Amino acid sequence: FNAKHYTIKLSEKEHYFNLFSDLKNYIDKPIIILHLFSCINFKNKLLNNQEIDHMLDYGFYSVLFMLQGYIEYFGSEEELKCGIITDASQQVTGAEKLNPINATLTGMCRVVPQEYEKLQLNLIDIDGNEPYDVFLPTAIVNYCVSKWVASCPIRAFRNGYQWDLTYSNLQLTESINRFRNNGVYLCTGGLGGI
Repeated sequence: FNAKHYTIKLSEKEHYFNLFSDLKNYIDKPIIILHLFSCINFKNKLLNNQEIDHMLDYGFYSVLFMLQGYIEYFGSEEELKCGIITDASQQVTGAEKLNPINATLTGMCRVVPQEYEKLQLNLIDIDGNEPYDVFLPTAIVNYCVSKWVASCPIRAFRNGYQWDLTYSNLQLTESINRFRNNGVYLCTGGLGGI
């Protein structure tokens, strides 16, 4: 470690703890982190178990260990903004080849801020197969520095456009009741935060 460089092994939880232990004396708050390890392009082949584990180390577990290290040394009441850049975790145009391993980060970006209000995670998805000009890096940095929207944790950039995941009410013209009086129904999960 020096003032500009720090090398860690992504699959080692202790390395993240050491990182934040050392950084605590060097950085001001609020903290903004760009996590780019999930931009590995494995979309064009069938992955074996070792490659899946490798991708999970680079994506899900590296973010998890990073957050655990941050909470350990800065606490859950100190503001953190973390932009997690993924490659093809979101289907926007329908033409992209999705990387399902990176989809694990979508759930994390939705749930962590519900449990830790000061930790804001935003997933910013790109398609590594698209040609980009200077627009993309500028848009990502701009968003992470000045346009942070906690209520919209998932966004994607495709063909020079920014796409935000939003929800709206659907107006139904006629309501159909599919339940019977005195009916018996089994609900099996799907009711949690994810």
